[in-house]
Amino acid sequence: MESFPLRSMTGRGHGDYSHLESHDNPRQVSENVHERLINDQDDAPLFSDQSRGLSAHSGNSSPFIPITEEEARRTTNLPELNFRPTGLKTWYLSILMLWQFLCMGSVVALIALGETRPPWFRFGSRSSFWMWLYMPGLIGFLTTVSWRGTVQWYNRIIPYVRMANIPTSYSQQAGDRPPRNLLNVSLNGNPSGTLNLGHIRSLLGSGDYLSAMVNLTILGTWLLTPLKSGLFQLVEDGRGWQIHVSKVFGYLGVAIYLWLLLTTFWVFHHLRSRRTGLKWNPAPLASQLCLLQGSNIFNSFEGVDCSRASSLEHAVKEWPENGLVLRLGYWKQEETNIITHGVRFLARNRGFGSEQPTQRHARGSSDGVELDACRTDIDRIWNISLFDSYISSTTIMGLILLGFASYAWATGRIFQPFGLTTMALHPLERGIIFSLLPSFAYGLFHSTFLSSDVYMRTMMPIQNMASPLPGEDRHRIFGPAHESLKGATAGNSMLLDYLSPNAVGCIAQAIEFGHYKVILGVVLATLSNSVYLVVARIFDFGETEKYHYVYVNVKTFYASFGIMIIYCLSNWVLRPRGPIRTCRPAYGLVDFASLIYRSEILLCPEFWLQDSADTEDHMKAQVTLANRLYQYGIYHGIDAQDHVGIGVEYAPPTRLLDDDSTLFLERSVNLARAALAT
Repeated sequence: MESFPLRSMTGRGHGDYSHLESHDNPRQVSENVHERLINDQDDAPLFSDQSRGLSAHSGNSSPFIPITEEEARRTTNLPELNFRPTGLKTWYLSILMLWQFLCMGSVVALIALGETRPPWFRFGSRSSFWMWLYMPGLIGFLTTVSWRGTVQWYNRIIPYVRMANIPTSYSQQAGDRPPRNLLNVSLNGNPSGTLNLGHIRSLLGSGDYLSAMVNLTILGTWLLTPLKSGLFQLVEDGRGWQIHVSKVFGYLGVAIYLWLLLTTFWVFHHLRSRRTGLKWNPAPLASQLCLLQGSNIFNSFEGVDCSRASSLEHAVKEWPENGLVLRLGYWKQEETNIITHGVRFLARNRGFGSEQPTQRHARGSSDGVELDACRTDIDRIWNISLFDSYISSTTIMGLILLGFASYAWATGRIFQPFGLTTMALHPLERGIIFSLLPSFAYGLFHSTFLSSDVYMRTMMPIQNMASPLPGEDRHRIFGPAHESLKGATAGNSMLLDYLSPNAVGCIAQAIEFGHYKVILGVVLATLSNSVYLVVARIFDFGETEKYHYVYVNVKTFYASFGIMIIYCLSNWVLRPRGPIRTCRPAYGLVDFASLIYRSEILLCPEFWLQDSADTEDHMKAQVTLANRLYQYGIYHGIDAQDHVGIGVEYAPPTRLLDDDSTLFLERSVNLARAALAT
């Protein structure tokens, strides 16, 4: 296991930064603004002078109560909470269903015509049947790519939908039972090409049958393009070329299209009657921090061993059983009438007049857990397709196949037809042996490419936080004489979004930032299924009255040989490297919260956007204007303990992380905006 040294990121112990304390330094001005804010407000102090605390409730502040979106909009004209990405919009899902229906009907028609009109599938030369031969596989490829985008967005958005549709009224809660359809697992890694049976069982057990069905469609999309590519078999019989239509492959294709169509309709119907609870795109880390700032959930992460994949998942599943339900929406503080938008614990089985205690005690010594979690040799790569053992196995398999292919090429065997055994005379057996099996060999690589694509696009902001600060940014922020340090500006970290753009936009953005591993991952993941169009056509067939034989399509063989070389090399280029391997993948909101739950980043006011006129552009402007440096590593938290996660250089003065912090954030933002306005 590689050892990745993680450094403290609070400025403590990093040398002399005294030049930053001069009166001409903008950061000193920022600190003076915060000091002035505190001194110039009401006589009652905003924050206690006692030492740092861990309580989610200070004892004097008024609690937050949930209010419906309708009530919030009547009171202060706040925005609608129903952001949907393109892949889940009504018009897009309607077009997707129409496409799936037409594809299903086309396969049915091809099966029928293959039985009733065989002469239609006879051709005098090879050039006249290319469209027939490759069109089914191409359509299967387009279907897979479009559906994969929908599944990825569904898994990214559905946790927010679940949290946003929790009943706010105590009388509407289901007695002592927690809601059955709470989504307690991060699904964003699932559409990367690996089927997590543990997640499927969890979804079925919690009653979230729609999410289980959506993620089970991975099985169908695995098979769709290889099946469609093997739907037609090319046979030379002395009179020309005949295309045989495989009925079994066709029936399987129809079943998969019907499965996708019914699932898409279910998603369409489900989202029509539910709001997402979101103002804007939640993919950037900054957007997720906006939802978490001022929340009362962070003490529940105490004592959770985040060095293991399942510990946090099990802890989150216990929250509803203990009366703590995550809700996304509008909240009102009774004493100040401040209305906020975000994620908080909704009190179940108790009145709404008091905050729920969130300190964890049942998991032993949290100090011991944290000490173990801060070790620098913990590998948090939990996707089997990204394991070194899996990458090594597929690479060895690829090299063996290349070796056999090289021998056949060198000895001229690829230019000589060979006879078929009795077992492989039937078109179904021929399709399985000479079409599906070669496709599955390449498909083992695709699992790694798809997983790496989702992982790299998710983790690139954190990868930048663990990398040296570019010289241009270092000179701009600290001056040319400053020593090198690790970290990233907002544009390269908290605001960086590789998840929302389509493949073309993602590649263009990666070229601008020089993230070439992202480019390679996007290209291989997007085009992976198109390889089946080539691989499934390596072998063609010939028939005479007494003899059946197979010969190699030489051009297709050369292309497949080159693709396998690229795959073996790309396997290791896309392997996650460096300190990022020690970071818990931030696939979901809870995963991200585990990286910041004691970080001073929670006190940065630029992430506080609660005004009715605030938009995503305001968020980007505020976060950029704050000009902070974000770092991944071991940070010194507001509890005076070390944690592995995301921290910030030059954070606001450390204060209690309690309900009063919302008042501090509110006044800080108002003061800054007033200064800009004047």
